[in-house]
Amino acid sequence: MLVREVPIPKRLPIRVWVAGLAIAGVVAAVVLPEVLGYDYMTACTKPEESLQLNKIGKAAKGYFIEHGQFPIGRTQALPPWSCCPGACGAVPVQAWMADPIWSALEFDLDGMASQVHYRYESRDGKTFRATAIRDAKCDGVLTTFVLEGEIAKDGGPTVRLTEPRAP
Repeated sequence: MLVREVPIPKRLPIRVWVAGLAIAGVVAAVVLPEVLGYDYMTACTKPEESLQLNKIGKAAKGYFIEHGQFPIGRTQALPPWSCCPGACGAVPVQAWMADPIWSALEFDLDGMASQVHYRYESRDGKTFRATAIRDAKCDGVLTTFVLEGEIAKDGGPTVRLTEPRAP
C-alpha cells in the first residue's frame, strides 16, 4: 500500500489569518477589560447629574482656553422648577440657547426630558460653580451635585465635581 504524501502549504491562506485575527480581537475585547478591572456596573449607572456636569466642565474649560476666562454671569435654572417626576418634558434647545451663558457653553440636554435642574454662575471669570439639583419625589428634599471650576497654579482651567453623600 502506497502512502501518498500531501504537500503542506508554506503559507496559510489569507482567510485563515483573517479568522484568527477576528477571534483574537473578540477574545481581547472580552478578556482585557475583565483583567484590567473595568467596572461595567459603575460605568453604566453614572447618574445623569455627573454626566451632564462633566459636559459643562469640558465646555467651560474649552471656553476658558479660547477666551482666557470662564463665561461670566448667572443662568436661569433649566428645566423649570415646576418639573416633577412624570411631569417633565424636554426643554427645547431654543430655551437653552436663549440664555447667553448656556449658549456660550453650547450646553443643552440634547432634547432629553429631565428632572434635574442645572445652573451656572461665575462672577469674575476666574471661578465658576455649576449645580445639578434634583427633587426626586417632589417632597422638597433636594439632591445637589456641584461642579466648581478655577484657574490652576499653572494657569490652566481645572474643575472638581462634588457628589452628594449617600444617605
